[in-house]
Amino acid sequence: MRIMKILAAILLLCTLTNIILSANGNKRNNIIGSFKKDGGESTIEVKYKNRFFQGYIVENNKKPESVGTHLFRDIKYDANKMLWVGKLYVKKRDKLYDFDIVQESDKKFVMTIKLGILSKDIVWIKQ
Repeated sequence: MRIMKILAAILLLCTLTNIILSANGNKRNNIIGSFKKDGGESTIEVKYKNRFFQGYIVENNKKPESVGTHLFRDIKYDANKMLWVGKLYVKKRDKLYDFDIVQESDKKFVMTIKLGILSKDIVWIKQ
């Protein structure tokens, strides 16, 4: 009888672990897709490439020359912090800045760009 209780507890623990890992796995891939900055004109396509998620401008009616720009670089999911981290390319300054992204809902993502001791939040809406 005692062995049955131990086996049942192990089975329950394995099932719960699988559920938790599946939820994290889905969250990690939720960054893939098309995004628009809240109120912005550019559409960014994020896909998995070279062991990281990468984001490229795929549409911009005001600045068509920016299409193809590699904007988001080396994005990876940090399971401990439950957010994505990566680099943002700023063409005006020809620099990369660290950022993290928190998913607030299925379609709303908030990017915090770190500029030294300052930071800036940008809302991205998944299309």
